[in-house]
Amino acid sequence: VFRAEVRAEEYCDGCPIRFDRLAEVDGGLLPTSGERRTAVYKEADLQEGNRYLYKVRSRAGWWYPSKDSNRVSFIWRLPPKVPEDVRVVAGDMELILSWEPVTENISGSLLNRAPEYQVYRKKGDGLFEAIGEPVKGAKFIDTGLDNDMLYTYKVRPLVRYADTLQAGGDSREIAGVPRDIKPPAQPGHLVAVKLAEGVKLVWQAVLSKDLAGYRIYRRDENSAVPDLIGEVAYDQNQYVDQDLIDGRKWFYSVTSFDRQQPPNESLPSVEAAVEK
Repeated sequence: VFRAEVRAEEYCDGCPIRFDRLAEVDGGLLPTSGERRTAVYKEADLQEGNRYLYKVRSRAGWWYPSKDSNRVSFIWRLPPKVPEDVRVVAGDMELILSWEPVTENISGSLLNRAPEYQVYRKKGDGLFEAIGEPVKGAKFIDTGLDNDMLYTYKVRPLVRYADTLQAGGDSREIAGVPRDIKPPAQPGHLVAVKLAEGVKLVWQAVLSKDLAGYRIYRRDENSAVPDLIGEVAYDQNQYVDQDLIDGRKWFYSVTSFDRQQPPNESLPSVEAAVEK
């Protein structure tokens, strides 16, 4: 492994760079299966504000070195702090993440530029994967999700110095479950008909894949708020109210609700009035 080190402000692309031999990594014996392996070299104690360039050569023996690998180059700065107070709000097929903006590096000094943030997500028991490109604000809306599925997130800050993105640590993991918050349609064309045994209500059925049923409400002429008097299943669009007091004017309304827990309930229908 060879390394060159130069102050960031003194670096010029295309200028001659002196590389020094830094370390030798034992390659070991090649596996007989033919599978490829990855060599790893880690380095600490890098200096703030320096640009580091690396290249690698391999050799089978002292007299058989390879050509140089491609170069990798970056500017080293103190990493930004970890994002804190990560929050998630559930919506319909979406989750909204937000966090406190990172303004300092790990030493507590103010950053001289605003960071970007890379959001990582895993679905259920899967693996974390980066979602798209880094975002510039302290908010991310993840759309097109499956309702009632668990999603887990973490956020990593990145500060851009020239051609280098200096990464900070990952935030704590936070999970959310998107859920359906949209109620079914409002029932329409409610009709109330007096019968000998009470009042029969009939309304137009609501077309919805997750419709669970209907709720029936009633109030008398002296009340502003109706009372829930019954429910019927999704395949029923009529109801008979037999619990009435004669001589009063009654007002009925119907709502639809879905299978969510707790259920989403529609706005009430236009009231239908009848005197009993």
